[in-house]
Amino acid sequence: MLFFNEEGIECGGFIYDGQKNKNGHSSGLSLTYDQYDGDQVMQLLTQDYKKGDKRVVSSGLYFNEHPAKESQIRTGETMTELDALEKNPEVFQKKYNRNQ
Repeated sequence: MLFFNEEGIECGGFIYDGQKNKNGHSSGLSLTYDQYDGDQVMQLLTQDYKKGDKRVVSSGLYFNEHPAKESQIRTGETMTELDALEKNPEVFQKKYNRNQ
């Protein structure tokens, strides 16, 4: 389920997934709210899955800060640029820090 504001801009959403799989199970949820024309500023996240013989469950409420003028389009462009740098951790970190 996605949330949209009066201008038709996506501004958050709710996702839930749960299923049995070859390891036992996997489930998670994400509830997010975005800043205006930006990315998530608040996230409620939960994961529950099996890793080997152990069950891993983690939950958290996260608050993210983004530059005031950062738009969804610019965030997407930045993520594409960072993805291209994943094999060069030093350059990746410099680019990431510059965008904070």
